[in-house]
Amino acid sequence: MNKKGEKSEIREILIKRRMALSPEYAASASEMICGYVLNTDEYSRAQTVMLYYPDGSEADTRRIIEHSIKVEKRVVLPVCVRNRMLEAYQVKDKCELKKGRYGSMEPDTEICPIVLPEEINLIIVPGVAFDVLRNRMGRGAGYYDNFLPTAKNAFCMGVCYSFQLMDKIPVSPWDYVMDAVVCEKEIIGMNY
Repeated sequence: MNKKGEKSEIREILIKRRMALSPEYAASASEMICGYVLNTDEYSRAQTVMLYYPDGSEADTRRIIEHSIKVEKRVVLPVCVRNRMLEAYQVKDKCELKKGRYGSMEPDTEICPIVLPEEINLIIVPGVAFDVLRNRMGRGAGYYDNFLPTAKNAFCMGVCYSFQLMDKIPVSPWDYVMDAVVCEKEIIGMNY
């Protein structure tokens, strides 16, 4: 099987497994993941934090979003735009969100200010799979792989459930490697 086919198969298996998680387990694991992130030096030092709004089956980052707003960090969420690119917009309240191109919640670009990638200090990155070398596999469209290299001052932290962390995933030259990966059972790439 070629690399593209192998990636597709892994995506299909892991997304089905993620969607089959019990709400109780997903909530508990997400709480642990958020707790780990909130207690890192990288989070403490960051003034501008980019996160994703969970799509329903992804690890739930809303606790980090709410905490970041409360402690007056600059909170940034991505918007999928043309040519498989992301743009980052600052949000101060969840009422500034609307359903985006792929059905996930995104900032309303009519009212939220755009933030340049180089202004971001920490990016919490979703993924379908990660491996122990901190490689990431997304959904396959390349939005994050295109955006992350432009965020030159950001520490990139992948977050996932522990079953999404594999020994090795197939990678392509354009796949962006994380600085760290956090799941409910372990953290890779940082001392904690």
